[in-house]
Amino acid sequence: MKLKNCKNCGTLFAQTIAPICNKCLQTEQEDISKISKFVFSSQKELIPLEEISDATEISIQELEKYYSKGRLVIDVSKRFLLSCKSCGCKMKENEQLGFFCKKCSEKTFGEDFCNSLQKKEPPMVELRTFVKDVMHSKYNVQSKDRQKYGFKNYD
Repeated sequence: MKLKNCKNCGTLFAQTIAPICNKCLQTEQEDISKISKFVFSSQKELIPLEEISDATEISIQELEKYYSKGRLVIDVSKRFLLSCKSCGCKMKENEQLGFFCKKCSEKTFGEDFCNSLQKKEPPMVELRTFVKDVMHSKYNVQSKDRQKYGFKNYD
């Protein structure tokens, strides 16, 4: 068992999985449940971080930390209305690259880089059907040798 200092409060604790102590972990979980309850109870489609911060009494920095770490449920984080760190404009999840709007990220990093970060559709997977009685192996067996190796002849 390793002894470590908590990254949040600095107390010494026996590290298990998280790099923070149990007390800080419990307060994080309480904060996340507060955020989730507020977002689910809200009638708005998109909610600015400032409004969430005022209602839950959690700082905007903490909200951004939970968002960037992926600690929030997807349904909650999709309803966040974030502010661009460069120009301050409000942006939805599909209009952003990290904490920057598309315009600012294209100015900063270049259009080619931003296009490479865009979400791509996953490749289509080809599904195959197999005959139940045929043994599958790494090598294809010639039709003349099928009975020799115990395969049924389906011709």
